[in-house]
Amino acid sequence: MDGPWHSMGTGSGTTEFDFANCTLSEARYFRVLDDGDGSANVNGAGFDLDAIQVLSSITGPYIIMSDYVVDDSAGNNNGQLDPGETATFVITLKNVGTETALDIIGSLTSSDEYITVLTTSPQVFGNIEINNTATAQYTVSASSSAPAGHTTNLNLEYAGTNLNSQVKTIPVLFPDYCYPTASCSFGDGFTGFSLEQINNMNSGCSNDNGISGYGDFTSMTTELQPGNTYTVSWKSGYSNQKASLWIDLDNDMSFSDNERLITDFSLSQSNTLYTTNFTLPESVLPGEKRLRIRANWQSSSSNPCSNFTYGETEDYTVIIPGNTLNAAFIPSVTEICHGDQVQFTDQSTGNITGWQWTFEGGTPSTSNLQNPLVTYQTPGDFDVSLTVTDGSNSNTYSQLNLIHVFDDSPVPSMPSGPSNLCQANEPTSYTSSAPNATSWLWKLEPAQAGTISFQGAAATVNWNESFQAQFYFLQQLAICVERVNIQIP
Repeated sequence: MDGPWHSMGTGSGTTEFDFANCTLSEARYFRVLDDGDGSANVNGAGFDLDAIQVLSSITGPYIIMSDYVVDDSAGNNNGQLDPGETATFVITLKNVGTETALDIIGSLTSSDEYITVLTTSPQVFGNIEINNTATAQYTVSASSSAPAGHTTNLNLEYAGTNLNSQVKTIPVLFPDYCYPTASCSFGDGFTGFSLEQINNMNSGCSNDNGISGYGDFTSMTTELQPGNTYTVSWKSGYSNQKASLWIDLDNDMSFSDNERLITDFSLSQSNTLYTTNFTLPESVLPGEKRLRIRANWQSSSSNPCSNFTYGETEDYTVIIPGNTLNAAFIPSVTEICHGDQVQFTDQSTGNITGWQWTFEGGTPSTSNLQNPLVTYQTPGDFDVSLTVTDGSNSNTYSQLNLIHVFDDSPVPSMPSGPSNLCQANEPTSYTSSAPNATSWLWKLEPAQAGTISFQGAAATVNWNESFQAQFYFLQQLAICVERVNIQIP
């Protein structure tokens, strides 16, 4: 099974794990992993799963988040949300209960400063029959200033006419490079490295950022041209070192095998300067790239992330010259009522001198402003396209059916039911109606006024203390709501 798997922690001996340690409220499968430290070779090694506390028998609908997919095909298409990207989260819910779940709607939110959920209104999953699934899509953007290694969560809250509100979380991780350890105290690793303008011939043993055997020399840079061959000079303070070199050509913060340009070059003698060559691929795009070198005593150094007993890792920066145009933008919202406006913000990169926007269904329908404001009068789903130019080259970014403009939603009638109540009043019931409404959502404000339960157009309130309250009705897909005030003396 591919997961996604969620860690509940680690342990040895007799260990108890609780769902409170991770973001799940239920699970169907468990997986136990050995930590790989070799201790499992002793006699009788292994594990016993003594007990699992199971869920009580399920009656009625029971909805789980069975899957989610990150579609970032408009970005680097690596299946995750990266800084500066706008992606679509396709979320799948499954009913594992004993009856059909009715009128399921869900909202995706985040309180993180680097995350913006552009789909601000609830999305419809609809009715979900037993053992069936339903999907909804949400557009999410990440700030280009999101720091590497930052982690956060998206929160999906969903409910239905016969299902109480539930919340599931989706982890979001902005990747960082791996930082392996090694010991270079005996002279292992590198005592010198040079490549074009990078000259670090007396580097010694590195322990930067508190990482043993790691040297952060990313402030040292050189310019390299695609397709050219370059000479590397390096030396070690201890014999029998095997050295490798990578360049992160696609800037995905990892070093793949095809980005390893030198593999296990032998630094056989200590304090001896060796040279070798590599050719930079012609297809590499302009920009700053991380260069990594690793040395390992007597063994292969071809793994960019594994820890070595003796050796060293050093990182540098190479610059591929050229102007890369990359058109990109984010809308302030993706779902509006007709007559409302959307603010588009340019997030393109490169030496841009001009912008050309096309707004299907919008007013204006075209614009050459960098950050235009567009009004949508007609209900429907509309494309948006941006072309940027530097005077000689251009790049276009389009998103199909990006803006959804709602038609007039059914207007609910004034809820019928008691409106003049005493403090600590008994529970009261209310009903409403709306032509052609297929889904209902009742809300009580402020929430501390009481608790509200509902099924379709009928709701019951269990009141708390004195308050002034408001009911909200939200029809399926509607973002223009009807408010009803109820005064409680």
